[in-house]
Amino acid sequence: GGEATPWSRKNILVLYRRVEKGRWSAGVHDPGGGKMNTSSNEALLARLEAVERDLIQVQEDADSGWLALCGVLILGMQGGFMMLEAGTVRNKNVVTLIFKNLWDTCIAVLGFYLLGFGFAFGETQGCVIGASNFALSELWNGEKVGGVSGSTFFFFQAAFAGTAITIVSGSTCERMRLEAYCAISLFLSTIVYPVAVHWVWGHGFLSSQACPDARGVFHPIFTRSDRSNGVIDVAGSSVVHVVGGFCGLVGAIMLGPRIGRFAPLTGEVLPIPPHSYILVAFGSMAIWVGFFAFNCGSTIQITGKGALAGTILTNTAVSAAMSCVTCTATSLLLDKTSDRLLFEKEYEALRVQNSLVNAEAVGYRRAFKVSHAFNSLLGGLVAITGSCSVVSPWWAALIGLVAGWCYYLSSKLLLRLKIDDPLDAFPVHGVCGFWGSLAVGIFCTDEAVQHAGYPHSCTP
Repeated sequence: GGEATPWSRKNILVLYRRVEKGRWSAGVHDPGGGKMNTSSNEALLARLEAVERDLIQVQEDADSGWLALCGVLILGMQGGFMMLEAGTVRNKNVVTLIFKNLWDTCIAVLGFYLLGFGFAFGETQGCVIGASNFALSELWNGEKVGGVSGSTFFFFQAAFAGTAITIVSGSTCERMRLEAYCAISLFLSTIVYPVAVHWVWGHGFLSSQACPDARGVFHPIFTRSDRSNGVIDVAGSSVVHVVGGFCGLVGAIMLGPRIGRFAPLTGEVLPIPPHSYILVAFGSMAIWVGFFAFNCGSTIQITGKGALAGTILTNTAVSAAMSCVTCTATSLLLDKTSDRLLFEKEYEALRVQNSLVNAEAVGYRRAFKVSHAFNSLLGGLVAITGSCSVVSPWWAALIGLVAGWCYYLSSKLLLRLKIDDPLDAFPVHGVCGFWGSLAVGIFCTDEAVQHAGYPHSCTP
């Protein structure tokens, strides 16, 4: 702050370039108006080099601090998922579900540390899987990855892994033993998720940094073009959410529906309403806050990318809001009759008990489905993760609008197919994530891709 002095950073860098090129000579005036003796050139150069090293170190520390903060907030999303799931399930299963969420986070971190990080970011084998840096064997003593501390980069990626694994918990809750769920969490965090990461974000065949050709130039295998950026997935619409969502769908199909979810003879959908809408609301809002770090942290660095982070924040907020409004309005128009039938038994039971306040609450839910509102909010967040830095806010609003409909229709489809997904994790993460993956190619522009820092000149 304040006025620029003759020896401000700008002038120091000018002097450094002059000295480095040998253009400084006796009689050449310094920015302050004086003269420099040529004998002081070496000392000045040494001092300027020290300043440059200090500036580089400050930049690296700022970038590592930024990534660490985002990683902490993403890990905090686990608390939001825990509240959301605990509020949605029946009261008798809350303790088991909370414990499962704690364990899948711990298992994800350990599994990603031991094997997953090496499979994801290790030296590629055939552009399919990494095969080095297991248990962070090559990250020590300040080793850098992408300009940030390697340990910080691992922590950030481990938080992403925990998010992908937790999605499966939502699809399979109330029906799976703890031991089986822990085994699945370990398999997903060490094999399934890391391989998907390697394909898109590592040196896999879908990445712009795939196996090099004879010239040593990286390019996607399918396009064979060194101008292509391969698959662009900024923050994980496909890598995190599609992978987690479809794994959850497989689990829900294999386990079958919960007892009492569908009528045995008619197949009619029977209500199992959330036992705590307060937990659902707090959990969803906590996840929304975490998504800002989820998307912004994917810049990896903050130095020189403050404006890009602002774009990501705006797009994330706009898409989520539009998705929530779209789905809620659609539900109001189409679901009034079906919801009246769905909650009729609960409404009558409360009326018989003369619990007028609770009966009115049930009647209110006939018109406004709280679960649809919050789940579509999350669906909008999932849909924008893939393109959050490469589209304009107008396109982000359109992506959110379509995401609201994608969630609504896929949620109805699961019920028609008699697939019981208690938290609608597949519609939120699998379907909306798939739409978000497609939206990148539909709405991104070359200028936006370059502004976001992707290496190549176009997106064929």
